Amino acid sequence: MSTSKGFEVIQGAKAADGRSVADTLPRFVRVREITENNLVEFDFAIGEPDLFVELVLPKAAFDEFCIKQNVQMMTEEQCRMVDQEMEKWRIGEEAFAKRNQTES
Repeated sequence: MSTSKGFEVIQGAKAADGRSVADTLPRFVRVREITENNLVEFDFAIGEPDLFVELVLPKAAFDEFCIKQNVQMMTEEQCRMVDQEMEKWRIGEEAFAKRNQTES
């Protein structure tokens, strides 16, 4: 399995403090829901908040994960931007633009 050249460069690059550049990228979390049985459903992103994976962890494990990953909670503005991008993918950029023109 091959990886993209860009990823290989980031993976092997070192920051001034000797850490991998990949380890210096910001990590973002957006909590989607905490279920009745205390599971946290959340989005986790590295580098940019708009490229994320959806994860589920028990609350205690989620808290530990956030500390270990040194996460930043996504701001309302970041959440809004991510939601807009997801909407563009769902309905298409042209339809998204038309809908926003009629709502203004």
